[in-house]
Amino acid sequence: MGAKTGTPTTSAVSTTLPQKPFTPEPVRRRVAGMKQILLMIAVVALVGCGVTSPYVGHYEQISDSSLNTPLPDDKEPKVVEVQQTDGSLIEAQKEYLRQNYLIIGESAFVGGDVSKSGLIKQAQQIGATVVVHLRKFQKTKSGVRRVTTYNYNPSTTSNHNFRGNIGGRNYTGTGSTRTKESITPNTKYVPYSEDVYAYNAIYFRPREKEEKSRVGILSLDLTSKERKKWETNKGIKVVLVITGSAAYKADLLEGDIVLKVDGKQIENVEQHSRVIDALSSKKIKVVYEIIRKASRKSIALDLPAK
Repeated sequence: MGAKTGTPTTSAVSTTLPQKPFTPEPVRRRVAGMKQILLMIAVVALVGCGVTSPYVGHYEQISDSSLNTPLPDDKEPKVVEVQQTDGSLIEAQKEYLRQNYLIIGESAFVGGDVSKSGLIKQAQQIGATVVVHLRKFQKTKSGVRRVTTYNYNPSTTSNHNFRGNIGGRNYTGTGSTRTKESITPNTKYVPYSEDVYAYNAIYFRPREKEEKSRVGILSLDLTSKERKKWETNKGIKVVLVITGSAAYKADLLEGDIVLKVDGKQIENVEQHSRVIDALSSKKIKVVYEIIRKASRKSIALDLPAK
C-alpha cells in the first residue's frame, strides 16, 4: 500500500532494505504549482511598487495630438528646471509660448522622490522638445509600512524500518511519513520617513506652419474687475505676444485691451477669432483699437497671408 500525502503511514514490503525515496508525478506538479504561486506573488509585489512612471500615469493631453511625432531614441528633450517661487512656472511657460512653442500636455502629481527617466521617456513619446519642470517640496511623511515576504516549505518524507513476529512468523518492512508542502507568510512592520513633493511638467514643441497664429497674440476675456476698471463689458486682454509676429512688429503689448478690429467691436476671445478668420487670406493691413494705460489708441498690423 502506498503512503497518503500528509498522514503518517506504514507499508509492509518483502525486503529488509529501505526503498529509494520517490516523488510521485502529482506531487511534483503540486510543487511546481506552489513555486509558480510564489513567482506570481513576487510579480504582483513589483507591480504594486509601481512600474508605470507617474509622468505617464498623470499625463493630460492639452493640444491636438495628430501632429505630434515621437522623438528619435537618441534625442532627449531640453528640461528647464524652475525655482520653487510663486509665478515661476507660469513665467517659464510664457517664455516658450513667446518663442512660438505649443503646449502639448501636462503631468501633475504629488509623490516621493521620482526618477527623471520617466519624464524623459514621456517627453520623447509625445514629441516634446522642451519640458518646463517644477518639483516643489510639500512635507515630510513618516509612519510604519507593512512588508510581507513568503517562504516556501517543500514537502518532506522520512523513512523508518520496522520488524516483528505474528503467530511465530517474522516480518520486516519500511514505513514513511510525509509532510505537505506549504507557503508561510512573514510580515514585518518597518518604520519609514520620506519627503513629499508636488510635480509639474509642461511639455512643449515648436508650432508647425499651419498652427502659427496669424496675429501672434494669446488673449483672455476681461474679468469683472477689469470691466469695472475700463468701464466696458466688451474687449479682450492681450496676455502674451509671440516674438516676430505681426502683433510684435506693430508693438502691440502684453496688457493692452483690444476693443475693435477694423471697426468691428470685439466682445470676447471667441468672437475675436471669428473676426480674424473672416478676413481675406491675402496679406492685409488691419487696425486694432486698444486701451493702454487708460489711453485709447489705434495700431495698424500687417497680417501675413494664410
